[in-house]
Amino acid sequence: MNFKNALKVSFLEYKTYLKSLLYRIVLFVLFSTISYALLKDFLNSVFSSNSLSALWKSVKDAFTQFAKGKGWTNGKIIAENFKSLLKVVFKQINENALNVCFTLISFMVLGTLNALSDVAITNVFYNYMTSKTKCGFFSSMVRNFKKGIVYSIFYSLYNLLILVLLCFISIGLIFALMNVIGFFVMPVVILLFILAFSIKQRLIALVLPNMIAKGENVFKSIKETKLENFFDVLIKYTIAYFSGLTLSVLLLVFTFGAGSILFFP
Repeated sequence: MNFKNALKVSFLEYKTYLKSLLYRIVLFVLFSTISYALLKDFLNSVFSSNSLSALWKSVKDAFTQFAKGKGWTNGKIIAENFKSLLKVVFKQINENALNVCFTLISFMVLGTLNALSDVAITNVFYNYMTSKTKCGFFSSMVRNFKKGIVYSIFYSLYNLLILVLLCFISIGLIFALMNVIGFFVMPVVILLFILAFSIKQRLIALVLPNMIAKGENVFKSIKETKLENFFDVLIKYTIAYFSGLTLSVLLLVFTFGAGSILFFP
C-alpha cells in the first residue's frame, strides 16, 4: 500500500485510530500506576541518591562551561558519576528484585495488550481495502484474539530483546565516548535507537499483514516474509520515528508535558 492510499484509508478510518489511542492511554495509565506502586521504594531511593545529584550537577556544570566557550572538560567526571548512579540502580534492583520482576512482567503484559490493537487496526484496514467492509475496532480485536495474542506475545518479546541489547550498547557508548565528545554522545545514542527501531520494525513489517491477509500463523508468516525494497521502507520508518520523536519533544515543551501522553503509549 503506497503512502497516498495509506493516508486516504487513515483519514477514512480515523475513528479506529482514536479508539486505539484511547485504548493505549487507558492501558498506559493503568500499568504505570501499578508499576509505580511496585517501584515506589526503588524510585525514591534512586532519585534521592547522592549519585544522581552529583550527575545532575556535573551535567549542568558542563553545559555552563560549554556556553562560556571553555569547551568540554568534565566528560570523565560525568562518566564516573553515571557509573556511580548505575551502581545505586543495580543495588536497588537487587534489594527490590521481586517488585522489579513483577514490574517487568506487567510491562510485558502491557506490550502484549498494545500489540493486540495493532492486530485490530490491521484487520479493520484490510477489510476496508478488500471489500469496503467496516468493522469496529474492539469487535475486530475480539474476533482476532486467538491469532492476535500469539503475535502480540511474539512482538512483546521481540521488543524486549531489542531494548535490552540497545540499553547495553548505549551504556557502553556513553562510557566510551563521553570523555571524547562529551554530552554530544546523547544524540549518537538517540540516533542509534531510531535506527535500531527502524530496522526492527522493517524486519517484521509484513508479518502481521500476512497473518491477516493470508490467515497464516505468526511463525509461518515470519518464515515467508520477504524483505523487498528493504532500504526504501527502512528510510520511511526512520523518517517516521524521527518525526514522531521531534513532535513528541515539541509537545513536551509547548504543552508543559501534557501533550506528550499522545506518544508515550
